[in-house]
Amino acid sequence: MFPFVINHFTLEAGLVNSVLEVLNQPREAAVDIVVSLREVLKNHDIDIQQMTSIGADNTNTNFGCNHSVFSILNSEVSHLLKGNCYCHILNNSVRNSHHFLLVDIESSLSQLYSHFSSSSKRVVELKEYFEFVEEDYLCLLQHIKLRWLTLYKSIARLLKVYDPLSSYFLNMDNEDEDGARCPPSIKKFFLSDIAKCTLHFLHQVLFDIQTRNLELQRHGMSIANLHRIITTLLKKLNDRLEQKYFGHQTRVLLNAMSEDLQEKVISSFVKYLKNIIQYIEKYYKEHSLLAEAVAIFGIIEIDQIKFDQIEKCVSLLHLEVDHDKLFEEIISLQNCFKEVNSYRETLFVQIEKYIGGNRTEKQPVDTVLEELDVEEFVHKAPTQSHQDDCHKIRPDQLWAYLINKTTTNCDEI
Repeated sequence: MFPFVINHFTLEAGLVNSVLEVLNQPREAAVDIVVSLREVLKNHDIDIQQMTSIGADNTNTNFGCNHSVFSILNSEVSHLLKGNCYCHILNNSVRNSHHFLLVDIESSLSQLYSHFSSSSKRVVELKEYFEFVEEDYLCLLQHIKLRWLTLYKSIARLLKVYDPLSSYFLNMDNEDEDGARCPPSIKKFFLSDIAKCTLHFLHQVLFDIQTRNLELQRHGMSIANLHRIITTLLKKLNDRLEQKYFGHQTRVLLNAMSEDLQEKVISSFVKYLKNIIQYIEKYYKEHSLLAEAVAIFGIIEIDQIKFDQIEKCVSLLHLEVDHDKLFEEIISLQNCFKEVNSYRETLFVQIEKYIGGNRTEKQPVDTVLEELDVEEFVHKAPTQSHQDDCHKIRPDQLWAYLINKTTTNCDEI
């Protein structure tokens, strides 16, 4: 199944994602995908030359150097930009770094989940044990390697029940001979100080990555937001690396180890972080110049934008525009911005009324914000309420509102 989605800017709602068609494509060759894409565009009267970029999974079929969907389209649309999926990139940066750790956490999570998912009797016994030790029972969450966001949640849930769960398994061998025995691999996991320390380390690092991954999936995200999101994440990871701070509980567990073991564990953490950073930087490097330039369209204070910044974007995107008219329009938009900010009604309320309270457009944003508030995100700063998050102005909708309010003719540009 191949979904074809178009992301475009409208004066009515800002950035809009529209599903054009979902096609059955038994052959996944680059040529066949391009043929299907052309048919979809033709069916919807969309000129292929109007495409500015193409986004897809980071596979060789889509973005390979020699013969791929992108290379075929780029030969026809010379100005076409490659839009790598940064949600995939962040996920793959983690997946390709796990081999540096001294413990295979993913396998242990899978074994623990499988132990109970395959037997309802074991679940009942575990619930009884939690009741006996006066702990609230929480079921383990399954981690699936092919899914982006399951690893952090699975680790967070395990840490919530780590103490009673480890006692449950380690006490199995103290029962009578007819009772169930603790699986050797699970016993080894719970007896390992390295495993517990690694869990807390991943809980810290993956929270940073998970938060940015969710932000990238918000409705209204574009390359204008990419520079801020990726550079903020890289700075956070580099700060952890330079200061060797992997979380307080991780430090407590490290300090309890022998000096030699502590060095080995810290070394594995450092290699893990370095590899994640290098992986992200490798992909971001090809987009960094453009992403940094167009980041000006991702801020709210548009009166701070200088015209030479606009011209830099025009140059990088190879746009043919009337620079004099463009200058006049930018000045007009900035004056309009100052004017609407002086109104008694807040800018957020003005934009909300202009967009018309379109529930269809707002729903994806609310869904992701709720995702950020799930119980596993225990680190969320208490100073920012969910309501405040929902009242953040989307820059794309601000531009749509201001352009509509000005009397300039955008089509001339």
